[in-house]
Amino acid sequence: MIGDPQWTELNRLFDEAVDLPVEERARLLGTLRLHNPPLGERLARMLNAHDHPGPLDKRIAPMDDSSLQEHAAAALRDRYRLDEPLGVGGMAAVFLAHETKHDRKVVVKVLQPRLAAAIGTARFLDEIRISAKLSHPHILALIDSGEADGLLYYVTPFVGGETLRERLARSGALPLADAVGLLRDVADALAHAHDAGVVHRDLKPENVLCVGSHAFLLDFGVAKLEAGAAVSRPTDPGLAIGTPGYMAPEQVVGVSVDHRADIYVWGLLARELLTGKRLLDAPLGTLRADIPRSLVALIEACVALDPVERPSSAASLVAALDGLIAPVRVAPRWPWFAAAAMTPILIGLLLAGKPAKPAVAVLTGPIAVTPLDDETADTALAGWGRLAGDWMTQGLHEANLLPVVPWESSLLASERLHNETAAGRLHDFNKLVREETGAGAIVRGSYYRTGDSLRFQATVVDARSGALLIAVTPVVVLRDSAAAGVRELRDRVMGAIGLALDQRVAAGSAFATQPPTYEAYRSFDRGLAHFNRYEYAAARVDLQDAWNHDSTFFPALILGSYAAANDNDWVAADTLIRLALWHRPLLNEFYLSFAEMMVGTVKGDKERALRGALRGSALAPGSRLPYNAAHLLEQLNRPREADSVLAAMDADHGPMRDWPAYWSQRAFNNHLLGDYDEELTMARTMRARHPMQRVSWVIEARADAALGREQELDSLVEVARSLEPDVYWSVGAMLVIAGQEALVHQRGNPALRFQQAVDFLAPRLRIDPTDRNHRNWLAYALIGLGQRDSAERVLLKLDHDEPDRLANRGRLAVLTARRGDRAGAERWMLDAPAHQRGEALLYEARMAAVLGDKETALTRLADALRAGVDNWHWNIHYALPDFAIIAHDPRFTSLVTPH
Repeated sequence: MIGDPQWTELNRLFDEAVDLPVEERARLLGTLRLHNPPLGERLARMLNAHDHPGPLDKRIAPMDDSSLQEHAAAALRDRYRLDEPLGVGGMAAVFLAHETKHDRKVVVKVLQPRLAAAIGTARFLDEIRISAKLSHPHILALIDSGEADGLLYYVTPFVGGETLRERLARSGALPLADAVGLLRDVADALAHAHDAGVVHRDLKPENVLCVGSHAFLLDFGVAKLEAGAAVSRPTDPGLAIGTPGYMAPEQVVGVSVDHRADIYVWGLLARELLTGKRLLDAPLGTLRADIPRSLVALIEACVALDPVERPSSAASLVAALDGLIAPVRVAPRWPWFAAAAMTPILIGLLLAGKPAKPAVAVLTGPIAVTPLDDETADTALAGWGRLAGDWMTQGLHEANLLPVVPWESSLLASERLHNETAAGRLHDFNKLVREETGAGAIVRGSYYRTGDSLRFQATVVDARSGALLIAVTPVVVLRDSAAAGVRELRDRVMGAIGLALDQRVAAGSAFATQPPTYEAYRSFDRGLAHFNRYEYAAARVDLQDAWNHDSTFFPALILGSYAAANDNDWVAADTLIRLALWHRPLLNEFYLSFAEMMVGTVKGDKERALRGALRGSALAPGSRLPYNAAHLLEQLNRPREADSVLAAMDADHGPMRDWPAYWSQRAFNNHLLGDYDEELTMARTMRARHPMQRVSWVIEARADAALGREQELDSLVEVARSLEPDVYWSVGAMLVIAGQEALVHQRGNPALRFQQAVDFLAPRLRIDPTDRNHRNWLAYALIGLGQRDSAERVLLKLDHDEPDRLANRGRLAVLTARRGDRAGAERWMLDAPAHQRGEALLYEARMAAVLGDKETALTRLADALRAGVDNWHWNIHYALPDFAIIAHDPRFTSLVTPH
């Protein structure tokens, strides 16, 4: 468990899952087991242990509240009069009481009888002696203890106030000054206890009492003497004593723990006080702007998985808090509501043309890495700055991202600057490095010491203007782990530079809260390459792998969801977007917009998806999201707007440079608008730029058929026959599409084209009867020829092989409706997937039309267009023959006319 990289995520997931309803918990476990089996199984075991207590837990089942209070009141009546209970739980009950001897209010804590039996009186009295040793201003004193009528109890003064849990529930995250004051009190109390050889082991908000601006640490009843202390007692091996969610990793597995377990939970407590959240998956500095960086470094060091990497003592926490610098005010992030409010204006810019780009510095080589400045004033740490610079230079050489200035040259430039400064001659750092090395960009940084921690930070600046190009999230490690800190900083600098140079990722959209590690970026790079080749399954694997390499790289999850959706793996798409949104505080506005688009896509809510895509497009016009917005506009039958958005994009740079679908999408919009000549132009441009994309041939065939260019169509088909035949967009597909267009436009000979498709597909299927692509197009061809029984047989087999494919069931529903079997047709459309709601409604409209139900057909068609229909440009032409009964109704014309 120690050093386990999954611990933080596992701990967070357990906290979330333990309170979920049964069905939601099962769904969470199912998705985790599907996409991260080891993590899913570990979480399942933890939840099972929680839900099915072992023998010890069964022995300590609590009494009901009234019985315990009656028993305790009778047992303690000679000394205490119990008033109202302050809290009753599975371990103990706490009562406000009146002490008769001294006529004062006190608090009496009574152990549940069965827990007392399990622990034993001797062990309890040992624990009480531990507490009695502690005398400190921030530890509530023990004034009495003992055993009465089988009940074990102890007594503390009543000082009023409220528990920290009550305060957090009442007011949420605390003001910075209040939080720091309370945390110092708790750390001071822990320091005293640790010096006395006592580990609290159950630190949590319920065990911290707030009285005004002061904190008192409660309940050392589960404390443990450290090895070598004077008092010893038996401990059940493997028993994890403490509260789930407020335990160090080593404590959870029941191994021997020391004071560093308390320091870990102090870090959890600090996060909760400052943010209202205890989750470890969010870098603290991103959750609240006014937290000083030195405090962030201190807290993050406390929650290190390995005890060795945590601060060495609670006393060091007190010293660090005493020396805390004043908070640094930072400018607030652009709020979400402001982005939403400005979206219509920015959409107007998108639709009008490319927005003007401000003059910004661009990352260009060669790049020079200078030694990190040593700000530690610790001679034992001298030299790490040079080592970091050398190591980063080597990494950039190996990565071959851009030209790199040799380390010797960067080092000489740095030494010259040092000598000039020492001689009293001040110089512009960037100018001197540029003149000495010819660098276009410079990596520079520093490292600091805060208590037992080291903080490494680096930036990339433009060598000429000094403008900031990249800010790398600081790396905080234990003082004795400097090598690990340098290694992580190097990895993050390389990942940041790789992503900044990647033209497929738009400026302004690359990061959430920090750039990825280089290993994560390499997987991300492979994933984007697969994505741009339409290899969506492979893309999803690589993008998810990028997140596995760096669990803070949440954009990889969102893009992975996008890839999964394009691969029709909707379970994976839903799972990945849920994982990303669990980390919502870490996503910037752009990726929140991207996530909103994916949620709408998964739920079949195209309007919601469009809102997310347009908002993201406004935030990062050079990203991929304008393309997605255009695609969604086309699905909502708004091709004119869609093509305006696409025309404003740069097809030669950025995400569209290697994206063939840019050209096919423009062709689709032109087709819906009836501009078939422009559709031809787009198809030919796509084929010239991306000759391996066979859909360009089909688009050209469709335009030729719509224009009645029979001779050109015949020539195109003959040339295509020399290409690979066993692909989705085969010659058979070309002929089916051409036949459908000829039928809609009443040009040429539709039946001839459908028969040519059958003549191409049937021999291929004799060679391989299982080819689903050829069977799909054969069904369309047979429907076009009016051979509905044959088409139905093909579709029934396809539905058996592809039970989740709506297109097969939809066509079967329409064929069944043509036989007059309304009930049978409706059965085919049961349980249509949510993400295809629009397509399902379109099939229902077609069914109603062929059954003669005009009003239902019009209503369903209107509903389908409001929901959005994927591939509307194909689907509407497939469907037009079915709508013959309403073809001349003005309402139908209004619905299908492009906007």
